[in-house]
Amino acid sequence: MKKLHLLSLAVISATLIFASCSNGAKAKEVKLSNEMDSINYALGVINGEGIKMSYFQNDSTGKGLSVFIKALEEEFNASKKDELFNYGKQIGSMLKQQKKSGLMYDSTIVFKEELIIQGIINGIKGFEEGLSSHDAQMYLQNTIQKRQEKNQPPMPIEEQEDNDSVESEG
Repeated sequence: MKKLHLLSLAVISATLIFASCSNGAKAKEVKLSNEMDSINYALGVINGEGIKMSYFQNDSTGKGLSVFIKALEEEFNASKKDELFNYGKQIGSMLKQQKKSGLMYDSTIVFKEELIIQGIINGIKGFEEGLSSHDAQMYLQNTIQKRQEKNQPPMPIEEQEDNDSVESEG
């Protein structure tokens, strides 16, 4: 895991160097002198393809790529103070996705931003009046499980009988 993290950092470094040297986000041939160069470049190509498929399929102008490279460079060079700001942006982005796809990926659960943010604040500060972290975990787990069970289609009678006989044998 640690090696993968180091390789990812190396790829980001290589990406930044290549982007900086080319005065923007231009494709160009690179010289691979050794195995480390090849590993780093291969990881970069694989990540680049995945990023392209996720975000740049329809970007014929290249403007989106320029914005992406600039953000990548800024994040890579960010101070520890900026790291917390960026982590907040990551969490905000995750919540934004939850709002689009439904809270806990259930479109019938209404997303209430104010309550989620206050819950985050209370959780960080260890405020347990009303609902402790442990109680919140248990409540959420049980409630989501009940909702999933409620929404599952009923099991055919034959399968129920088969399950009952297996349970009585064990």
